[in-house]
Formats: sequence, structure tokens, C-alpha cells
Amino acid sequence: MAPVDILDAREQRAAFQQELLAQNSGAVLVCIKANYPGPDKHTPHTSFTVHLLAREIEDSIPVIGRWETDTCEGTAVYFISAGAAVPIKDAMMRLENNHPLGRLIDIDVLSSRGAVSRRDMGYPERTCFICNEPARICARMRRHPVETIQKYYRDTVEDWCARDATRSVLFALVAEAACRPKFGLVTPFSQGRHRDMDYPLLVRSAFAIAPLITEATAMIDALRKPEDVFHDLRHAGVGIERKMLEVTGGVNTHRGAVFTFLLVLMAMRLDHAVPLSERIRMLAAPVAEDFQAIEKKAAQGTPLSHGEQVYMQYGEGGIRALALAGFPRVFNDYLPFFLVQEDEPNTALARTLLHIMATCDDTTVLYRNGIDALREVQRGAADVLAGKKEMMLFNDECIRRGISAGGCADLLALVVFLTVHGKKGHDAGTV
Repeated sequence: MAPVDILDAREQRAAFQQELLAQNSGAVLVCIKANYPGPDKHTPHTSFTVHLLAREIEDSIPVIGRWETDTCEGTAVYFISAGAAVPIKDAMMRLENNHPLGRLIDIDVLSSRGAVSRRDMGYPERTCFICNEPARICARMRRHPVETIQKYYRDTVEDWCARDATRSVLFALVAEAACRPKFGLVTPFSQGRHRDMDYPLLVRSAFAIAPLITEATAMIDALRKPEDVFHDLRHAGVGIERKMLEVTGGVNTHRGAVFTFLLVLMAMRLDHAVPLSERIRMLAAPVAEDFQAIEKKAAQGTPLSHGEQVYMQYGEGGIRALALAGFPRVFNDYLPFFLVQEDEPNTALARTLLHIMATCDDTTVLYRNGIDALREVQRGAADVLAGKKEMMLFNDECIRRGISAGGCADLLALVVFLTVHGKKGHDAGTV
């Protein structure tokens, strides 16, 4: 569903709800959406929260069917249930009241008789984020600036995620997926140049792999030799990729991100007296043998993978080469660039992605489009940042030309992770 005017989006949602109820006579409809102010409610933070709590709903009620829409009203997830409306509403209100992020979402429960309200259940009305007065009164009187409420929402999500590595990884992956525009890559409103994946698929993949990444790094003995640790990481990565492909029906959604986050999270467990970039470089040292093996394969005439072909033709090693160097540009350039962005989250992410695209030799673009196209993409991204080209014009050009800088997207996710996970004093990634 394309982004539309907020009033049109509300009408579309109401019509879709009635359509689902009409198609499922006697069933109960549950709809979860973000409790977020402003004309554009589709942000990385709202999408993350809705998807997270939607999974809590799915685990707590008998679900017959599930649907998802994305508009400027934000992500909305709909469930048809065979349960009774009143017990379901009670369970949903307990989720809103008890989950740390429950205040940030609205869950509607509807049947053929209409919506079941908090008042019907004897619950007090919801209170304002800022002053704890009745929310409807604050909204009607506009007591608080919209920007203040939006900041509260963002800070609440990020503070909760920062306390746990799995949450931080998950938020980073969802935030990258939710970024828009994304210059040929998948967004909530566009498949970009892709025909085999969309936004819901990226989110499902993120929820599948994030806990596996943190579990794998927690189980590996960090005191062993770096080359042995790397071997275990690579073995774990194979299993996580297998799960990713199972969830996505064989689509490679996050292979580069799996490698990146396994390495970075493992490095965070090593001696903090050594800068994180150096710890990553030490762990990734065995990658040098990969490039030697590629050269040997090429000399023997053995068929090469896409990435191996790029390495032999252009000398670019992709995410493995960046890891081998310790991701210096991430720490010295991309992360500082993101931290000084003062735009709202979507624009801050898009501008940071442009900055990465302007300076990174993305091997996906190299393989699919060639060196001349890569240089044109880099110049175009730089022109957008310099105000010489419209952002949406560049986005449309990338889609039309089949550009998809997937490696740059993985680096954007890493930047978001380092930003959020560093909030609670974790290893934030300083060099």
C-alpha cells in the first residue's frame, strides 16, 4: 500500500477492517498500530514497535489470519481470531499496560457488533506520555509540542533496545529496512529494483536472525585464539543463513548483515582496553586467506561466485575486506556523520545511506552494473547531499537503472546498531 494523506489512510484502514470482518463472519479482528503524533507516522521506531508487539499478540491469541499495511499512518498489523472479543480485549489491554513499549501502540479489538473499548472493560482511559493527564485532553488542547512527544517515543524505544544486544541488532535491521527513500533498495512503500523481496519479508528475516546472532556469539569461548573464534563464527553464520533462507523462501535478505553482526558482537566481548575497530580486525584476520583462495580458484579455472568475480575483476573484497580492515570508515566517518544529523529519523537514515553510497565501492553494484555505473551512483549520492540533485529524483533513477547497494545498507544497519547499543555505556565503537 502506498503512502497517502493521513485522513485517506485512516479511511482506508477503516474500510479494510470492515472488509476483513465481512469476509470472516463471527470472528474477532485485532488491529495494532503506532500511538504516534504527526502527519507521517511511519518511522523506524514506530514500525519496530508495531512489529515487536504484533508478535506478542500472535503468541497470545488464536490467530486465523494475518495482514499488514504500510501508509503514512504507519505500519498496521491485523489479526483475525476465533476467540471471544471481551477476553481478547482484556489480553490486549494488559499488553498495552504491562509491556515496556505498550504505551507506544494502540490495539483495537472489533467484532460485528463494533469496537470493544477500554471503558466497556472498566479500564481507565490512556494517559499522556509527557504529563500523565488523560491523553485525549492533552491532544485536543495541544498541550505539548509534537516534537516533544515524538522525541519521547524515539528515546523510549532506543533506551529499551540499548539494554539488550538482541534488541539492538533487531532494531538496527528493522530501521535499515524502514529507511525511505532507499535508492533502489526495498522500503515499506517500494520493492525498489527487487522482485524477490519486500518490506514484510525483510522484517520477518530480521526477527528470525537477530536472536540467533546474539545466541551464537554468547556461546563461543572468547578466550580462545582469534582464528579459532573466527572459525566458530563462520560455522555459526552458516546455520543462521540457513534459517534466513528457510524463513524467506530462499531469498538472500541479510547474508552480509549476519557476517557483520556476528563479527562485531563477538569483538565486543574481547578486551575493552583495545579499540573495537582493532578487535574486529584481529578477529577477521583469517579473511585474508579467503582472498588467497579466490586467486587460486581463478588460476585453476574454477567457477567463481559473484563476489569472487568482483574481487578478481576490480580488486574489491566487499564486506569481508571492510571487516579485515576493522571497518575504519564506519567508525571514523559514517557513525560520526549519522550522529550529527538533526533531521527526523527517516531523513537522517536516508542522508547517512547517501553518504555511505557516495564513498563505498559497493560490490553488489559493481557486479550487477559495472564500475562506470558505480561511479555515477557515487556522484549522484554526493550531489543529493550537496543540494545539487533532488533526493526523490535520484531514488527514481536508481530504481530505473536497477541499482541496489545492498552492502551500503548493511553498513547503515551497523551504524544504527553502534548508535543505539552505545546508549547504555556498551562498547559504542570508538576507535
